[in-house]
Amino acid sequence: MKWENTELGKLPVKSWCERVEEGALEQAANLANHPKVFRHVALMPDCHVGYGMPIGGVAAFTDAVIPNAVGVDIGCGMCAVQTGLPAAKSSNAWKR
Repeated sequence: MKWENTELGKLPVKSWCERVEEGALEQAANLANHPKVFRHVALMPDCHVGYGMPIGGVAAFTDAVIPNAVGVDIGCGMCAVQTGLPAAKSSNAWKR
């Protein structure tokens, strides 16, 4: 990890990107203040400004799915798929 900042928001931002664009850092700070974000926000080495969330940014959320944080980058490979798994069961996985 290149650096960790605990002063950007209510939760830390951990970065593997040495030089983060100002706009991407602002987006990461906004995420770090989101009421449903879990533990920390992570920035990967390719981090750059996105649409609400930095491209190359990673965050887990408690009891929420944030579509804009699941992938809007071209070719990211993310999609929403309906499953038979009850939401109550899947949310327990994060509490371990």
